[in-house]
Order: sequence, then C-alpha cells, then structure tokens
Amino acid sequence: MSPSTRRQGGFTFLWLMFLVASLGVGLAALGTVWHTAVQREKEAELLYIGDQYRRAIESFWAATPGTQKQLPKTLDELLQDPRFPNTVRHLRRLYPDPVTGRSDWGLVRDANGGISGVQSRSEQHPIKTGNFPARFSEFAGKDSYQQWIFSVENVKVESANPVNNDAKAQGTEEISTSPLIGQTSALKQDQAPDKVPATATIVHPRGPARRQRQPLRHRAERRGARGCAT
Repeated sequence: MSPSTRRQGGFTFLWLMFLVASLGVGLAALGTVWHTAVQREKEAELLYIGDQYRRAIESFWAATPGTQKQLPKTLDELLQDPRFPNTVRHLRRLYPDPVTGRSDWGLVRDANGGISGVQSRSEQHPIKTGNFPARFSEFAGKDSYQQWIFSVENVKVESANPVNNDAKAQGTEEISTSPLIGQTSALKQDQAPDKVPATATIVHPRGPARRQRQPLRHRAERRGARGCAT
C-alpha cells in the first residue's frame, strides 16, 4: 500500500469518528428535548387528573344529604356513592398518577378520616415552577410533584343560628338592631305621608325624635281665625 493511500485512509477514519461523535451529541440533545417534552406532558396530565379528583371530592361533599357534610373514605366511593340507593357517580374512573404510572395516590385526610385531597408520590423536581392558573397558584416554587396537593377548600359546615331558624319557621321576620335604641316610630307601613297625625313621632337617623310639623293648610286656617278674632 502506497503512502498516499494510507494517508487517505487515515483521513477517512478521522471523518467517520467525527461523524459518529456529532451523531452522538445530536442524539443526546434530542433525547434531552424528548425527555423534557414527555415530562411537560405528564405535568399537564397531572394538573388535569388532580383537578378531576378535587372536583369529584367537592361534588361528593356538596351532595351529602342533610347538614352534616361528609368526605369520601375511599376513592372508590367517588365512582359509586354509597349514601344513595341508586348509582351516583362523582368521577368517571380512577385515574393513575401520570408521573409514577401507578394508582397509589397520596391521600390527604381530615380529622375524621375523610379524603380531602390527593397528591402524587413522585419526589421528582417539576419543570413547571410558575405561571400556574389561579386554582393552582400554591404550586409555584414547589420542589417536587409530591407538594402539588389537589385538595378541597372551604369544606366547613356553617353553623346555623337556632333562634333565626325558629323565627323563620314561625313566619316571623328578623329585626335589625337600630342605633337609636328605645325609640320607635308610630308610623305604619301603609300610612301615606299626607295622613301623618299631628302628634306622630318621627325617628330621624341623625338626631333625636322631633314632632311632625303641621300641614300648611292647618296653619293658614289658624292664622285666618286669629285675624277674625281681632
């Protein structure tokens, strides 16, 4: 083999090595981009599925018969509410965690053991750390998907006032407290202004009670009577 042929073969070998290295770098970059795209897609699925669970738990809470609201004890109760004789569904199906690929969600429970939310068990660092919708604003700056908690808010039962309830049951109306305590008006709702008695007591909102001035016609008659007397 001549020296020129050997030299040409060496350049060909170097060119192949450079081509293989370039392909390796390109594939590595492509793999990184692909992995990032897949993770972003899983993040979007996690936000959607987690919100579906949150809405289902909220629906279960709102559908509770009576005033004592309840939360589901298991996720299966979202598929078929055991509190009703007929089939009542709050969730179409049990979705797996898109990040881990498993159905073993982390469950957030209240003091009574009811499920108030779900969370992923993945400790992977999320790509999305900001620009969340308003309902996911608490996820900003979290270090792992496990900290994305999809929970139901404002699930406390408002205590009813028994006095007001009894009053409403009897058909009575609640009377608002007035700053002028002890002063009441002698006027009736169906009494017209021109029928106000001369001795009616009017409660003025900015001052004490004062007597209603007499109509102009009465004052003119009194003046005429005085003129005739003189």
